[in-house]
Amino acid sequence: TPSISTLLFADDVLIFSAATKKSLRGIKAFLDDMEKKMGIEANRKKSVVILLAMAEPMGQQLDSILGWSIGSFPTTYLGLPLFNGKLKEEH
Repeated sequence: TPSISTLLFADDVLIFSAATKKSLRGIKAFLDDMEKKMGIEANRKKSVVILLAMAEPMGQQLDSILGWSIGSFPTTYLGLPLFNGKLKEEH
């Protein structure tokens, strides 16, 4: 079973998981099941996958599993900076 961590804010969800095909297939299966059973659907136009330390070809393979665009750090979420690594002045 893939290890998945989540943060929930109102109608937003951040999902943290290993960047593996198995993990992303598990997330996709969960989201598909949630859509079927509860009528809650992820907005694919607003959804982004951010992959850390991932070779581009593998990132494209993983992106095709969920069908979301690939984002990168640094970025912001709810006005707060999100980044990978230590906090620096530019963050």
